[in-house]
Amino acid sequence: GVRVTTQAKFAVKVLRITAFEYGHRNEELWSGRCLQTIESTTNSNGTPYRVSGRAGETGFVLGGGPGRRLGDCVGSFAYWDRSQLAGRDRLLNSQTGEYVAVAVRPLGAGSLTRGGREVRVERFALSGQDIDITLAYAADNGEWLTLDSRLEGGRTLRYRRVD
Repeated sequence: GVRVTTQAKFAVKVLRITAFEYGHRNEELWSGRCLQTIESTTNSNGTPYRVSGRAGETGFVLGGGPGRRLGDCVGSFAYWDRSQLAGRDRLLNSQTGEYVAVAVRPLGAGSLTRGGREVRVERFALSGQDIDITLAYAADNGEWLTLDSRLEGGRTLRYRRVD
């Protein structure tokens, strides 16, 4: 399988005063398009979250004991692999453990400038309740390149892959 580790840590400061802090660590083990295990911890401005789950004989289960059964082949918001997103109507939020209804649709080909050169890309929209994300992948090899997410108040959160 494939093991994916994600870490994020940032603080928003206004006049040297921390207005918001965020820390997230997530480890996922995948087999093909199916999530096998997830372990994550998050601190979102003082609110802690923990998500733990694994695939078993009865499907993917979140939490200990009987837990909450999600389905046979669960996916997460794993933008690194566009094939993992294709055809999904629900994705597991690694921060909260919510199994979120989503729609993934192609937006077509385009291009962007990366490292001083133009790169052809395929763009996709990922939408759901309070979710408005645009993703771009390199057309030649499917490598994830960008994510733009519209936030409250008209702001945009942007992630860019850096080599």
